Amino acid sequence: MKEISEFVTAQIEGPKPAGKLKALFDDLCPSCYVPLEKGLKTCTHCQTGFKVPRTAFLKSLLMPGWGDLYLGHRFLGTMELLVSIGLWAFLISLLLSPTTETLIAVGILIVVFNVMDSLLTLHMARKGYMAK
Repeated sequence: MKEISEFVTAQIEGPKPAGKLKALFDDLCPSCYVPLEKGLKTCTHCQTGFKVPRTAFLKSLLMPGWGDLYLGHRFLGTMELLVSIGLWAFLISLLLSPTTETLIAVGILIVVFNVMDSLLTLHMARKGYMAK
C-alpha cells in the first residue's frame, strides 16, 4: 500500500510537460487525439470541424456570455448573460434621465464590460481545439 501511495504522489507532484511537449498536449484533436498544428479549422486526420476563437470573440463582444455558450461553457455563459441583462436594465434606467455625464458613464460601462468579456472569451477559446 505504501508503494502505491508513493507512486501516486510522485505522479501528481512529478514534472509537468513544458515547452513543445506541453504544446503537443494542448493541441490534440478532441475526436481522434492526433497532435495538430495551431490555427486549423478542421482535423487533418478525421476531418472534425473546430470552433473558431474569432467567432467566440465576436459573439461575446455583441452580447457577453454568448461566446461562452458557443464554446460550450453553459454555466459560465448563462451567468454572464444574466449579469449582462441586469447591467443593461440598470443602464437603461440611468438613461431615463439623460445627462452628458450619464451618457458618458453608460458608454464607458458598456464598452469596458463587453470588451473585457470578449477578450476573456478569446483567451479561453485559444487554449485548445474544441469540436463543433
